[in-house]
Amino acid sequence: FFDLLKMIVGETDISKKWRTLLHRSAILAGQSQNSNDLTSCFLWNVIVLEMLLTEADEKISESLVKRSNYFLGWNEEWENEEYKSRIKAIYKKRSDFVHIGDIKYIEIQDLLFTDDLIFNILNNIVKCRDKIKDRKDIIDFCKKHEAAQLLNLESKYQFGKFEIVRKT
Repeated sequence: FFDLLKMIVGETDISKKWRTLLHRSAILAGQSQNSNDLTSCFLWNVIVLEMLLTEADEKISESLVKRSNYFLGWNEEWENEEYKSRIKAIYKKRSDFVHIGDIKYIEIQDLLFTDDLIFNILNNIVKCRDKIKDRKDIIDFCKKHEAAQLLNLESKYQFGKFEIVRKT
């Protein structure tokens, strides 16, 4: 993630607000990676996803699905691995944890799934750092991409660079 570090330290032309948000996201993702408490790690990960992909005035679960789809939905794994329903499920588990303290349904596969989401979304953000200079850009490109899909047009807003990296 040397390119992510370049973004964080100011060697890439991105907004100061985005730079700060990426820095904070990296710190929280690092805390998740370095903790041995499943529920804390899971919560850090979902917070990172929210920070990267959503704004405060949105319906968070829908925005997480839409923006994740923008970055990853082009791959057959999106459908085969049921990403949409899994993202909704992790957000529900996060909400149950945060609002009523219910942690009984948070499982290791939820943590691993959120690890993969964060890695792949950050990787795709970094790969397109010349185009994505702020979270606003993600939201705008996502909307344009959705419109192209609705019209059955080929989207020009994934920039031909997106990828999914999986653990083996």
